[in-house]
Amino acid sequence: MPIKKPNKATIKDQVYEIIREMILRQEYRLGEKINIDTLAATLNVSNSPIREALNMLEKQGIVENIPNIGSHVVTFSTTAYREISDSMHLVVSGSYDICLRQNTIDDAIRNMRDALRMQKSTVDSKDLYAFMKHTLAFDKSIVCATQNSYLLSIYERMEDIYFLIVLYSHQRSDDEHRENLFEHSMILENIEKGDSAAVKAWLQVHYDKRYDS
Repeated sequence: MPIKKPNKATIKDQVYEIIREMILRQEYRLGEKINIDTLAATLNVSNSPIREALNMLEKQGIVENIPNIGSHVVTFSTTAYREISDSMHLVVSGSYDICLRQNTIDDAIRNMRDALRMQKSTVDSKDLYAFMKHTLAFDKSIVCATQNSYLLSIYERMEDIYFLIVLYSHQRSDDEHRENLFEHSMILENIEKGDSAAVKAWLQVHYDKRYDS
């Protein structure tokens, strides 16, 4: 059977995932220019899928194109940080209410336990990328448990940009990592106890952080 060659869309999607991972892993820093020619040579592809992938990342909000200058990894203002954090808080807190209403909170609890266990296993490993992935998986567990595809798509649209904001603003030390773990532990503990008021209070604490550029 002849092997199918990847079509243009497949190459574009692969390039998108590669650049996205490079940004999330801090191989490209905030505000850093992404040189299309250099990246195309590194990946052994033409400039076209690079540009298409950058357009996708721009729509996602983690890359910005500056006329006559080129594509850069996004930078954040205090206002942008607050707006994105408030949006994530609203989605997760609202998802918690939906889970209670439709009796799917046990699904959330099961996945939150798994995410918290993985988060704890990476807190001392110095693998910040893995720690952050499990950190966001904890929050996402509540959204997934709603079984609401529209709500999940809203969360996922903000997920990478929130990843970068948290990574660069208040997850830069062991103390901050352990603070995050403690907040997650309290959120889960109170969900398990059925104390909705305490859950909402801890979610407020969790998302109400100061932005340090």
